[in-house]
Amino acid sequence: MATLVFCAEQMVTGGRAAKEAGLELCYYVLIGAGGKERLTEHAVESARVCNQARPDFIRLRTLVAQKGSALAEERSAGRYHPTSPLEKLEEVKRFIGELDLEGCELASDHFTNNIWLESRVVYGGVFGMLPDQQEEMLAVLRQTLEFLETAEGRVRDITMLYDRGLIESL
Repeated sequence: MATLVFCAEQMVTGGRAAKEAGLELCYYVLIGAGGKERLTEHAVESARVCNQARPDFIRLRTLVAQKGSALAEERSAGRYHPTSPLEKLEEVKRFIGELDLEGCELASDHFTNNIWLESRVVYGGVFGMLPDQQEEMLAVLRQTLEFLETAEGRVRDITMLYDRGLIESL
């Protein structure tokens, strides 16, 4: 199996080249990729890359260590620790807060980004144009975090549902 690894500077250089060639640029950011240990670093560095490359679109997806993957092996060996639902929201909030972009559409609208309280979706992502709707998106994240910090019941995310076999395909 081939593995592609790109460093931040390659992402910036490649993104700038695409923009200079007249292409629209879309970056996908995998929430949770840094795990518990590198949550803040991942949010800040991902935002730095986006700020330097100036994408037209940013899509957020939540990383899930699928059975049989190299990341699942890292997790089993105790070298990768997935973030909790609240930590994922904190990462998204930090990432969006660090962005300094004009005319960029940000969407965190995929089902893997949902957060449930018991059986009810209480966070379905955010969507908006940067910078015009940046504060609005941050407000949704702050309100969701405040609600979940005091809510009674089980808070779940896609990782928990996948681990329990409630979702088999992503």
